Amino acid sequence: MKQLTHILWFISLCLIIVSCQKENRDQSELSLELPKIETEQVRNVTSSSAFGGGEITDDGGGEIMESGLCWSESNPPTTSDYKGVNYSGLNKFELEIKNLNTSSKYYLRAYAVNKKGTNYGSVVDFTTSRELTKTESIARLIVIETNKIRNELGLDALVETEIGNALAQYHSSNMSEYDFFSHTDNLGESVWERARRFGLVYSTLGENIARRGPYPSNPTAELVAKGIVKIWVDSPGHYQNMVSNSYNKIGVGVVFNEKNEAIATQVFYHN
Repeated sequence: MKQLTHILWFISLCLIIVSCQKENRDQSELSLELPKIETEQVRNVTSSSAFGGGEITDDGGGEIMESGLCWSESNPPTTSDYKGVNYSGLNKFELEIKNLNTSSKYYLRAYAVNKKGTNYGSVVDFTTSRELTKTESIARLIVIETNKIRNELGLDALVETEIGNALAQYHSSNMSEYDFFSHTDNLGESVWERARRFGLVYSTLGENIARRGPYPSNPTAELVAKGIVKIWVDSPGHYQNMVSNSYNKIGVGVVFNEKNEAIATQVFYHN
């Protein structure tokens, strides 16, 4: 009888412990909220890719089980559409979105998941460009490579602009056509004079130029872009332009001359 009493007492104690644990767990789950996340603006949009990002600002009181980006040609996008997962474990992240359709409008937003469920940031939209020519692809990759370098240093990305690209392309084309290699062009104008003639408004302005090759026929855009960027990275003055906080905009222009050399101009400015 005494032994039976001890057994019943032990069972009762176990039930009390389990009940307390369940109550604590229930209270914890009741206090759990959905995570909060913000969507970053999309940048470096090409005909088939783009870079997007997000930042988790509140975990909702629980562990973040997954975060990332989702996108679709329909609004709003959800994780049931296309998605990219943030494997970095960081609250602030950036992902490259690939295999997009050309000349198409997309909707994108960041998401985060905890035990409470999935929550989304605001929706941003972007439109992919038409199919780029070889030299346009090289120029775009130079912008991307430059911003990768800046990102590794914790610097803000440079924003590519149409007028910046036009100014850079003009100088690269002139260097090819008139067979010179200098910051001073065939008309005796400097980059500052060219910029004013193009109507570019700026407070600071800089320029990099490069010539690389000759290349065999039909080199890949990646090969040419990385080679040109390496020239600038290996040159202290050119590298300083690439990582300077004095600039927030960029333009790039690339041509191939008769020797199949790649001639590139990079324009940096702030306005």
